[in-house]
Amino acid sequence: MNNLVMKKTMCLPTVAARGLVVFPNTLMHFDMIREKSIAALETAMANGQIVFLSMQKDIRIEEPKFKDLESVGTICRVKQVVKLPNGLVRVLIEGISRAQIIEMQEEKPYLRAIVSELSCDDEDDDDIKYEALQRRIVAEFQKYSENNQRVNPDMILPLENMKNFSEFTDSVAANLQLKIQDKQELLNCVCLEERMEMLISILIRETEILEFDKVINQKVKKNIDKNQKEYFLREQMKVIEEELGDKDGVE
Repeated sequence: MNNLVMKKTMCLPTVAARGLVVFPNTLMHFDMIREKSIAALETAMANGQIVFLSMQKDIRIEEPKFKDLESVGTICRVKQVVKLPNGLVRVLIEGISRAQIIEMQEEKPYLRAIVSELSCDDEDDDDIKYEALQRRIVAEFQKYSENNQRVNPDMILPLENMKNFSEFTDSVAANLQLKIQDKQELLNCVCLEERMEMLISILIRETEILEFDKVINQKVKKNIDKNQKEYFLREQMKVIEEELGDKDGVE
């Protein structure tokens, strides 16, 4: 049985992310405007550039508290900060590791929490199992990309030879256009084997949805083409009848 392992515990400034999940070992740009988030970011920049990012459960909440956050988030390193007009701050962050909120420290002037890094002892298991799962993920991704024009099928090429299977799985998940809750569930899934199996299931489901959507679009297009053709023929008949009517009226 896989055992969840809690590693280093630390107290970090915390950013509540709206509709955003960051995976370990991936880079992401996003904009900030809330004062609490910017204050947390500034504190992180002054203290080793490390911040904890957790997704809001409800993106409509303007002043989130700890009860409004997912318990599992990502310890991140702030790579770049750019101040934009209208009070916006654009941030480039790099995910470091999964972590869970252990204790809420404070909510003003910014969120701060004690978090513990998460890992699973299954990552020390035999590589053959993970290589098989990796190959299946690559195969399912190729099917998925064939049905999704917004996904570059070549994206998988630099990833498929990665020997760190956890980084591979998170990198694929980060590049997929999934429902945000699916991404959060993948982040919650610390144990590698379960995470890889979950990603395979999600890819299969998304491919089936895309294929069904394609069938629906083809039927809709066929109906539109048929209706347009019928409309054109009706208009053509009207013109012919009008022309014939005009000729009948000539003496």
